[in-house]
This record gives sequence, C-alpha cells and structure tokens, in this order.
Amino acid sequence: MIITDRYTTSNMIHQASKIEDEEERERFLSWLEDLEYEKMGIPSPDQVFFLNLAPEVSMRLIEKRAEKAKSVKDIHEKDEAYLSRSASRAKRLAEGRGWTLIDCAPDGEMLPVDVIGEKLLSQVLPLLEKDHV
Repeated sequence: MIITDRYTTSNMIHQASKIEDEEERERFLSWLEDLEYEKMGIPSPDQVFFLNLAPEVSMRLIEKRAEKAKSVKDIHEKDEAYLSRSASRAKRLAEGRGWTLIDCAPDGEMLPVDVIGEKLLSQVLPLLEKDHV
C-alpha cells in the first residue's frame, strides 16, 4: 500500500484552472494523465480523497497564515479569482473522475483536524478491509 500527497492530481487542478475552453481542458487532462501515469510511470491512484474547502474559507486561512508567519502570499494565493476558479474546477474534476469528496468546512468554518481525520479514515478503512478479504 502506498499513500501519497497530491502530485499529479494537484497539477491537474492547477492547470485545469488556467484553461477556459472545456474541450481543450479535457484534452490537456488526458495528455497529462498519459504523460504522468503511462510515459513517466508514476503510479496511478486507485482512489483519490479530495479535501474540499470553499474558497472563502481557504482565503481566510491563507490570510491568517500570512499574518502569523509574516510571510508573503505566493502568486496563486494573491489571486482570489484564481482560487475560486480552482475550487470550482477541482470539485468538477473530483466528481467527474470519481474522487471521494470530503467537506472540510460544511458550514463555512473549518472543521477540527481530528474530525477531518475521522471523516477520511471512515472512507479509507472500508477500502483496506475490502483488499484483505
């Protein structure tokens, strides 16, 4: 069992957010999956768990982190329109590709980390048990 953190799927979300034309976006995503999973041999995920966060919540967290760390936002964090577009495209990608969506702020407020962990674990454990039966 291998668990990884968002390499190709993150790339899909960020790049899809930059392509307006739907057909062109799908062609790019197919090309990217072929490049990453087939040509480069990066293992294709059996399951993707998408931790969904509304852009407004994400922007509040970015602001909080920047203030606390006295850091500068990166190019994407500065662009609220891009963050909103990314959130929308990410959700559509998740739905279209069968990713498991886990809502991290169902009422507009971030859930505690342990609650998000429990939600994730409730999705992962049945898959692990299924593989051992």
